[in-house]
Amino acid sequence: GTLALVLASCATSVLDARSPGDDPPRPNIVFFLADNLGYGDIGAFGMPSVATPNIDSLAADGMRLFNWNSAAVVCSPSRAALLSGRLPVRTGVWPEVFPGDATAGLSLSETTFPQLLQQAGYLTGAVGKWHLGHTTPYLPTRRGFHSWLGIHDAMSGGSFDDDGYGHPVICDSDLHRTRWMPLFANET
Repeated sequence: GTLALVLASCATSVLDARSPGDDPPRPNIVFFLADNLGYGDIGAFGMPSVATPNIDSLAADGMRLFNWNSAAVVCSPSRAALLSGRLPVRTGVWPEVFPGDATAGLSLSETTFPQLLQQAGYLTGAVGKWHLGHTTPYLPTRRGFHSWLGIHDAMSGGSFDDDGYGHPVICDSDLHRTRWMPLFANET
């Protein structure tokens, strides 16, 4: 499976500046959502033949959750459910993914957990495939993430310098000058 979305948050308070009697420090929160990744596909969950040392280190130093059921079998609805805490059909992101020419995305009336984390003083960031709307009101930085580096949808890749919607993209080329997977930074 390919890593599709990493949602990472860090506490904004400076831990060294805490006074005696303050609340204990808040944990850092990291969510991994990967398309087509099975339970045992990484070392931390038993994969003996594929090395995933960085993910395994995060798992060893943190908390592993052993019971997860995705709300959908395709990416857009499963992302909508993870971010909103609601069934995909209730978010309007059902039964399939957003097509490349979609003008909407995850309903703007939905509150996302990154928005709640921001209200609690966390810094939030998303890395990877978004696939919940590619027009400005639906981008991750409008849905609770302070920053985002990734792609709009499933196959935003190819050889182009513009995503077709007027957004410039960050690309690089190989030795043959072939352009590969554009990465979008925040709203550009």
